[in-house]
Amino acid sequence: MVFKKIAAKYKYLLENHPGKTKVTQGGILVGVGDFLAQTLVEGRTFKDNTYDKLRTLRFASCAFFVITPMTRTWVDLILPKVFTLRMYRNLNK
Repeated sequence: MVFKKIAAKYKYLLENHPGKTKVTQGGILVGVGDFLAQTLVEGRTFKDNTYDKLRTLRFASCAFFVITPMTRTWVDLILPKVFTLRMYRNLNK
């Protein structure tokens, strides 16, 4: 039940605010990915103060401000204008 509410809210945000939603999602996913890499792969912990919070912040910020907006612009705005559905159909013949 909770998952349905979260999915419905995400769908609403994606339909009504696609750019903001995708950029925020990209930053969060990259931050979570770096957290998992540091804790599970590299064995860093908060207890012994080896976890690098600044690294996670830098990495997530890079994704939030640079990578995700660029890929979102390319995939959602530019590619559909360059490769129309008609062109795609002609390639499959």
